Amino acid sequence: MRGAKYLFVISLVIAPQLAPCKEMASENTDKSLEIGALSPIVVTATRREETLQSIPVAVSVLDGRDLEQANLNNIQDIVRQAPSADFRTGTSTKNVSMFIRGVGTITTSGGIEPTVATVVDGVVLAHPGQTSMELLDLERVEVLRGPQGTLFGMNASGGVFNVLTRDPSQEQYRYIDAAYYQGNERRLRVGIATEISDGAAWGSLTGIYGTYQGNVTNVFDGRQLNGYDRVGLRGKLVLKPESNLKLTFGADYFDDKHSNTPVYIAPPNTTLVPIAPVIASPKNRQANLNFGMFNHNRHRGISTQVDWDAKGHTLTSITAYRDWENRQQQDIDLSPQTLISDAGSVSLRQFSQEIRLTSPRKGLLEYVLGVFYHATDGDESYHRTLRNIADGTGQAEFGVRRTNIATFGESRIKLTPSSHLIAGLRWTHNTVDYHFRRTTTLPVDLGVMMHSPFTSKGKTRAQGTSGRLGLQFDLAQGLMAYTTYSRGYKGLAYNVYANMWAADTRVVAPETSNSYEIGLKSEAFGKRLRFNLALFSARYDNYQTALPGVIDGMTVMQLVNAGKVGTSGLELDFAFKPATRWEITGALANIHAQVRQFNCASNQVDCVASGTQMPFSPKWRLSLGSSYALPLKDGKSIILSGNYRWQSRIQFQLPQNPDAVQGAYGILDASITLDDSLHNWRLVLLGKNLGNRSYAAHQLAQFDGIARFVPRDDQRYFGLQFRQDF
Repeated sequence: MRGAKYLFVISLVIAPQLAPCKEMASENTDKSLEIGALSPIVVTATRREETLQSIPVAVSVLDGRDLEQANLNNIQDIVRQAPSADFRTGTSTKNVSMFIRGVGTITTSGGIEPTVATVVDGVVLAHPGQTSMELLDLERVEVLRGPQGTLFGMNASGGVFNVLTRDPSQEQYRYIDAAYYQGNERRLRVGIATEISDGAAWGSLTGIYGTYQGNVTNVFDGRQLNGYDRVGLRGKLVLKPESNLKLTFGADYFDDKHSNTPVYIAPPNTTLVPIAPVIASPKNRQANLNFGMFNHNRHRGISTQVDWDAKGHTLTSITAYRDWENRQQQDIDLSPQTLISDAGSVSLRQFSQEIRLTSPRKGLLEYVLGVFYHATDGDESYHRTLRNIADGTGQAEFGVRRTNIATFGESRIKLTPSSHLIAGLRWTHNTVDYHFRRTTTLPVDLGVMMHSPFTSKGKTRAQGTSGRLGLQFDLAQGLMAYTTYSRGYKGLAYNVYANMWAADTRVVAPETSNSYEIGLKSEAFGKRLRFNLALFSARYDNYQTALPGVIDGMTVMQLVNAGKVGTSGLELDFAFKPATRWEITGALANIHAQVRQFNCASNQVDCVASGTQMPFSPKWRLSLGSSYALPLKDGKSIILSGNYRWQSRIQFQLPQNPDAVQGAYGILDASITLDDSLHNWRLVLLGKNLGNRSYAAHQLAQFDGIARFVPRDDQRYFGLQFRQDF
C-alpha cells in the first residue's frame, strides 16, 4: 500500500472516524476520559435510539464535531470517509450520485429516484443534488449499509445516509469558530443554543460563511476555478409543554455558489478543441475556457416533529417542506473556442409527512408501525448553444411529479432470553408523470440531439413491497450475531432528459433487490475493544442507470434497465482503547460489485460483459485512525490526531473505458489541537494529504480525451481553526 509509511507519523489523531471519540476531540475534561472503556455509540438506524452494538444492522458512524474539525462540511465531502461508500461528482450539482457497497444510480434524468437515500432529521431528500447544502450543528452521520427498504423506504434500496443535527435541549452553547486554509479558503461559523423557558423551551441558531478561490487555474483569463462561496443559517426550537410531549421545529437556508471544472489528463481531439498552452497530464490543474462554469444552489426547508409518549409508546409525526433551486452553466468542450455550451436550471419542491408508532423497549414484542407520504414537484430548463462551426440554440422545458405513499412495520420478537426474530414489511405505491417541450433552431445535420422540436407527456404508476426477515442471537456478554434477508424496492421512472428522443419516452421498470447478510458485533477487554464484522451478498434486478446510446449519429446518455448486478463482500470496523487517553479506530471493506447480466440494446455504444466491475467501487478500502490526548497544566491539553485512508484501483465508467481508471492511492491527514477547558477555547493545526498524492474524484471521456475532477485535497495543504465558547 503506497504511503503506508505515513502511518507512523508521530502525531496521529482522529479526523472523522467510524467509531468516534468525542471526548478526545473537544471535551477533554469529560469524565469518560478517566474510564478505560470506549464510549457507547447511540444510533437511530432502527427508528429508535439504541446502541450500535445492540442492533442487527451494519452501520458506520461519523461524529459531527470530528467532521467539522476535518473541514468536511456536506454529504458530498463526508461520503468517502466510510469505506463502503462513494460519491460521483459532476460539472452540475444535479448530476451527482451516491453509492453504498458499489451500488448507486448514475443519471441526469429528473424522472428517477436515487438508489441511496439521504435523510436529514427524519426528512428524506428527493434528489442527490440537495446534498450540496452545508451541515450545521451536526451531531452525527449514520451510514446504513445495504437495503433499508422497510423503515426508511423511499430511495433506500442501496442504503441510507442518516444525518442528525444537534438538539438544543441536549447542549447549551455560544461560540465563534473561524478557520483559514491554504488556497485562501476562509470559514466562519457562529452559533448559540440556550434555554428559553425553564425546563420547557430551548432554541439554537447557527450561521456559516465560507469562501475558497479554487485549485484549478484558467489560463484563458487567469482566474481560479473549483472554488465556492457559501452562506447559511439553521435554527431549531424545542418545546416541552408537558413531560410526555416534545415539539421540535427546524428551519434552514443555504446559498452555495461553486464551480466544478474537469481538466484534461489525456489530450482531446485538438483539431476540434485546442487546449494549448495547457498540457494534459495526470496531475494537470489547468484549464483553458472562455465560457464560465458555475453552479448556484439555494436550499430552504422547514420541519415540525411531534413526539408524544403514552405509557411507553411513542407517537412521532414529522411534517416537512423543502425546496431546492439550481442554476448551472457548462463549457462542454472545455476549450477556448466553445463549440457547445449548456445552461440550465432546476426548481424542485417536496412535501413529506410521516407518522410512526414505536412500542416500549425490552418487552417480548418491540415494533415500529407507520405511514409515509412524499410528493415531489420538479421543473427543469435546459439551453444548448452551438458556436463557430454553426449557430443555433435548443431549449427544453420539462418537469416530473412523483408521489410515494407507503405503510410499513417492523417487529423484534423475543423467542428466548438470548434470541430474537426480526420481521418487517413495507408496501409502496408510486405515481410518476412528466411533461416535455423542446424548441430549437439547431441544424439537423449536426446530430446534437437538440435539433428536433418535440412535445410529450405521460403518467404511470406502480406498487411494490420491501421487507426484512432475520434472527438475532445474544451469544454472550458483549457478543451478538445476526442474520437477515432484506428485500428492496425502488419505484418506476420515466426516461426524461433535455435531448430525449421522441421514440424513447419509455417507462423504466422498478428496481428490486434481494440481500443476505451475516453480522457479528462484539466488545471485549472491559469494553476497550469493539469489533464488528458483516458478510453480505445482494442482487439487483432491473438495475436502473444511464448508459450511452447512439441516436441519429449522436451518443447520448439514456436511462435504462441495464440488467442484473450483484454486490458481495465483507466489512470490518473496530475501535481499541489501549490506554485511557489513546484510541485507535479502523475499517476495512472488501467489495465485489459486478454486472451479472447486461441488457444490450441495439443502439448501445458498448455492451458490458458479465463479471465486469461496477463503477465507483474499488475492491478494497481501508481507513485507520488514532487519537491521543496529552494533559498539560491549568486545564490545557494537546490532542494529536491522524487518519489514513487507502483504496485500490477504481473504474469510473460502467462501459469500462480503460482511460477512466484511477490507480490505487492513500491519503494521510493529521492535526494537532491545543484545548483549554478552563477558558473554553481550542486551536487546531490541520494538515491534509500530507503525502501530497494527486488523484481524481471522477474521470470522464470528453472529445476523444479524458478529463478528471480535481478534489480539494489533490495537493497537500494546511490550515488553522480557532473556536471560542462563551
